Amino acid sequence: MRWLDALRTRIGGALRRESDQNMAEELRFHLDMEAQLLQERGLAADRARAEARRRFGGVDRYNEELKDVRGARWISALGQDLRYAVRQALSYPVFTAIVTLTIALGI
Repeated sequence: MRWLDALRTRIGGALRRESDQNMAEELRFHLDMEAQLLQERGLAADRARAEARRRFGGVDRYNEELKDVRGARWISALGQDLRYAVRQALSYPVFTAIVTLTIALGI
């Protein structure tokens, strides 16, 4: 039952958008603090902001790492795979009907 709870937690976490918003706010806070520190050291505001982003690295990288930790990546990949499978099945209806009939007879 422990694996079921873990699965439920991962799916729930992947479907919740508020954790993405919290992560964006957290990243923005750290960027602002770094930019403020650089401004205090004498950089202009726009240069300080750009330097803070350069030092911090790509924000997208942290978002992707968060998705990996939460287990959300496999859910989005599953959704993409299902959409692709439906598109392929609809583009070849005769083949889809033959395969479906073959599987039904096999079962």
